[in-house]
Amino acid sequence: MPKITLKDIHRNGLHARLAKPWGKRDAGVLLLPSAFGFGPGVDDQLNHLAEAGLVALAWNPYSAYSPDLPREERSRISETVLMDSEALREQSSWLDYMIDKLGLAHVGVLGFYMGGRMALLLAAEDSRIKAATAFYPTIDRKSTRLNSSH
Repeated sequence: MPKITLKDIHRNGLHARLAKPWGKRDAGVLLLPSAFGFGPGVDDQLNHLAEAGLVALAWNPYSAYSPDLPREERSRISETVLMDSEALREQSSWLDYMIDKLGLAHVGVLGFYMGGRMALLLAAEDSRIKAATAFYPTIDRKSTRLNSSH
């Protein structure tokens, strides 16, 4: 099993968690979690990706809130406050970090539930994404606006 470092990253008021296998890597995955945000499952997913030889960075959708925000409150915020447009800006900032600071030439995105929907939106908006996978993507009619010209 390769040596993996797991650490929190704080940048421009945002928070993410990074899992990096030992050695030089040129490929990575931006992980977009469910509406519940960070938890043991996210660390497990990061570790699995890093064990496969990928740099993995998980976006924290609740960077602006207390780290001990209850699950019920996270769910409420994801349904009423968190807007896809702002989330896409944050995720794009993490893509910048992965490409510019970590030197990754190939970056994919992986999302679950709320993160699955956002993975599809991000891949459609950002040509730097080389692959996208969405598990059980949700559809949020309040924050996702379809352009009728397409």
